[in-house]
Amino acid sequence: MKWLVTRGSSQSASRRYEEWLARLDIQFTVVPPGGKLPGTLRGYSALLLTGGGDVNPSLYGDRRGSDTGDIDDRRDQTELRLIGAFISERKPVFGICRGLQVLNVALRGRLIQHVPAWLEERG
Repeated sequence: MKWLVTRGSSQSASRRYEEWLARLDIQFTVVPPGGKLPGTLRGYSALLLTGGGDVNPSLYGDRRGSDTGDIDDRRDQTELRLIGAFISERKPVFGICRGLQVLNVALRGRLIQHVPAWLEERG
């Protein structure tokens, strides 16, 4: 079993995902933002979209809010291409935090850029 894993700008967060996969004896290849994509998905059994910054709101038809930050357009485009390829091949796609958000956007979903503080407090 070999997974393709996306990486954000935080090296410490990326290491945690990589350590988790290694403990599960899952081989993996990391694709950084804007990195070279594999020519074929043969040999890859799943895609893991990791956490990180915000998805660019323009990708789901919204304007950037004042609290939206840490946007990486290269990462957005890399992950959207990978999601499309894995879905076309009917291979699993796993999203953690930001990864789930970009998966939602790839499937033509929308996001709420920031949850209001009063709603966060309600838990």
